[in-house]
Formats: sequence, structure tokens, C-alpha cells
Amino acid sequence: MEILEGGRPPEVVSARHRTPDQLETELLTCEAAIGRLRAHQAELLRELRELEIHHVDGARSMKDWTAARLDISHDTARALLTAARAEQLLENVSFDRAVATARLVAAGGDEAAVDWSRRFDIARVRRMAGQYRRITRVSEQEAHDSQHFRVYGNFDKSMYHTSGAFEALGGRTVELFFQQLADELPSVAGERRTREQRQADALVALAEDYLGTRRPESSNPVGVLNVFVDAATADSNGGETGGEIEFGPRIGPMALEQLLCGARIRVIVQDQNGKQLVASHAVRQIPSHVRALVAKRDGGCTIDGCSSRYRLEPHHITPRAKGGSHEPDNLTTLCWYHHHVAIHRRGRELDPDSPPGRRRFRVKRRRAPPIEAA
Repeated sequence: MEILEGGRPPEVVSARHRTPDQLETELLTCEAAIGRLRAHQAELLRELRELEIHHVDGARSMKDWTAARLDISHDTARALLTAARAEQLLENVSFDRAVATARLVAAGGDEAAVDWSRRFDIARVRRMAGQYRRITRVSEQEAHDSQHFRVYGNFDKSMYHTSGAFEALGGRTVELFFQQLADELPSVAGERRTREQRQADALVALAEDYLGTRRPESSNPVGVLNVFVDAATADSNGGETGGEIEFGPRIGPMALEQLLCGARIRVIVQDQNGKQLVASHAVRQIPSHVRALVAKRDGGCTIDGCSSRYRLEPHHITPRAKGGSHEPDNLTTLCWYHHHVAIHRRGRELDPDSPPGRRRFRVKRRRAPPIEAA
């Protein structure tokens, strides 16, 4: 087998200035060399698997052993092992196409199907393999048993992620549900959000709906939520660091404003050693009779042009963080999207000079950086 020197095929001649055709030729030559090396790796892995090398080295599986020994991802290791299971790799094709074709054959594709697959891109070949794969009662049960959904935060809990898998019918049902719910959420004029962003908004809305139904406001579902603030760090950057919910994630200024707007919280200010400097009285939620009065007065979302009636909520025109009160004149009714997304997540704020029944937004002014002394 031809060995590469310096990571480049020896037949490629280096040149400082090359035409696009020469660059493309070199690119294709590199891919062909990579394909040959991967094919050779697959042959070696086939022999090593027969020797059960992963058992000898105490690895859980051949995939884990391959990923560890070659320092590659599990996806690449899986592709190599798929190629190793094939009796022979196709010549004069990329390694990815060879793997996709091997999967097509393993799924039941015959010689005619392989020949037909040559006219399609790799993604279509993978879909063809899925169409040939048999779905048995056993495999359906296994798919159902392997369903999972996980929510987890990053190292400082400033961002949360989800991952999961669903069996076919359940997954399609969840997909259609989120698509429809996302399409029903209104938007801010001039703002374009992707379907994925709107589906994330819809998931949060769904969770809040469920918790609000199971634990209505009158029962004070969250009790008093303690928010700890490190005085030194928070003061130096406008609250962008230093805030943390008790037993929960770190939060920034917008999240704190959102809590002050709707939840019952107590702010505890600490020094850098964790010693309490001051603790506020619990900031109470908007009284229920005031909520009812404001809802009756406004009759719906007061944003100009919005007809949504989804999760109508009162919002403080002058934020609580800036001394705003629960008085009806300082409250206006907003739908869930304009309240939670446009204001508390997208940084918009109401224009206090806009008409009460036709509220408009203005972009919040960012805090100016400190001026350093000369």
C-alpha cells in the first residue's frame, strides 16, 4: 500500500499558485488517498475483531476499542466497523459512499439496488438502506424500550440542553405537536426566528402551562425563591455575573427581571466570602384581584397588531428592578410570547409613550463600558 509522506500524496506537486482545476484535482486525489487508507483500516479491524482484541484489552465493545485506540469519534469508529463487515469495499469511490453502500447491502439491498444507488448522493443511499431494513415486532419493541428524553445543564448551569430518542409513531406525534404549537406563537414585527427557536419557546410554554394547571397561583407554587447576588462581581458588570438561584442555575440581568416580574423572590446580597450583607423582604407577586382588574381593562394582548390570546399575563411597564409597582397603571396585558420571549429573552422593552391599547417596543440600551482614566 502506498504510504503518505507529511500527510500529502507523493504524486501531488506543490506549487504556490495553482488554478482552480489543479486545486480540485489535488482535493480529489487527497480524498482517494483517504479512502484507500480507510479501506486498509477496515481490513485490519476485520482481522482484529476475529481475534476479539477488545475482550483482550478489556474494552466494552469493538466500537469503544476502535474509538479509543485511533482517537476518533464513535461515529467514525462505527463507520469503520461497518466497512469491516463488508466482504469488499467498492473501488474508486469515497469511504463514506462505501460505508453507505455496505449498509444498503446489509439491510437487504441486492446488486440492482447497489447499481441504482450510484446515481444518488450519500444521504439518499442512506435513506435507501432504511427502506430495505426490516421492521419486526421485536425491533419495534426494542425501539419503544429504548425511548428516552434527557434535560441537562452545562457546567455552570447557564444553558440547558436536551437529547432523546422516540419510536416512530411517538416521535412523529411529538414532531407534529411542536411544529403546530410553534406556528401558533406570535412574533415581533421585523423579527425572524427559526422553527427550532420557536419550538424551544413552545416547549417552555408547554411546561409552564402544565405547572400552572397542576399548581395554580393561589397555592403559591414556588413559595419564596431565593436569589443570591455576589455584590462585588454584580456591581462591576451590571449584574451579568454574580446572580444564582438557590439550588438552581446562574442567571443574568434579564432572568432576574423576569423573576421580579412574575415570581415571589427574596434577593440576598453577599460579599466575596459568602457573608450576607443584606436580604430583601420577599417581593410578592401581583395580587390576584389586580390581575383580574388589568385583564378586564385590557381585554387581550396590548401590543399593537397582536391578536394572540395565548397565556395572557400582566407585565410591569416600569420594571420591578427599577422601582415599578403593582399598581394597575403600571401594568399592561401581554401574550406569552411578547412577555416571556420578546421582553425577557430578546431584550425588548415597552415604549412608555405608546398608547395603552397599542403598545410598541423599543430596543433596550446596553450599558456603556466604563471609561478608563488616561
